[in-house]
Amino acid sequence: RTFCREVVFAHMDCQSLNILTPNDNNGDDNDEEKQKDNAGEDNDIASIRLIDFEYAGMNPRAADLGNTFAEFCDMNNLKPDYGAQYPTAEEQNVFLTTYVCENSPELAKQLDMNGEWDDFLSVMRKEVGKHSLISHLGWACWSILQNSSSSIEFDYVTYGKLRLQGYRFFKKQFWPHLKFNPSQRQS
Repeated sequence: RTFCREVVFAHMDCQSLNILTPNDNNGDDNDEEKQKDNAGEDNDIASIRLIDFEYAGMNPRAADLGNTFAEFCDMNNLKPDYGAQYPTAEEQNVFLTTYVCENSPELAKQLDMNGEWDDFLSVMRKEVGKHSLISHLGWACWSILQNSSSSIEFDYVTYGKLRLQGYRFFKKQFWPHLKFNPSQRQS
């Protein structure tokens, strides 16, 4: 849990429209100015770029990963199917294992040596899932503000409603014991 909750620089908007890949160059793979890595070698990975850092900041890493997994659902087209589109446990394991190996090689080595990957990934998936609620609630609030102030033509009201649906969906999944009933509030 410590690794998941560690506060790190987080993008917080890692969705498909903010990831530029080598194929985003209008199909011109023979461009003379092909991307090179730091050593001057051809490297497609070196040409993958994240853009749109306006919501980036210091956050728990699980919040950023939760947002990334929530974005697997078709939010750009306002057609999310949270049950079908959220990454499966196997897909999350592949992503999270790669993430840990790239960001914390020492931790990955320790997990390898102690045979602890399965337990670690199980905890990490739960933490990321719980933190996905931050994403849904945050983007729902954002949509309310954008609806009254943005000049961009977009259905912010529908987007906000879909994000609240996502919040409720994942709250039931990751926090099933928490029930809120306003009529039972104590004075």
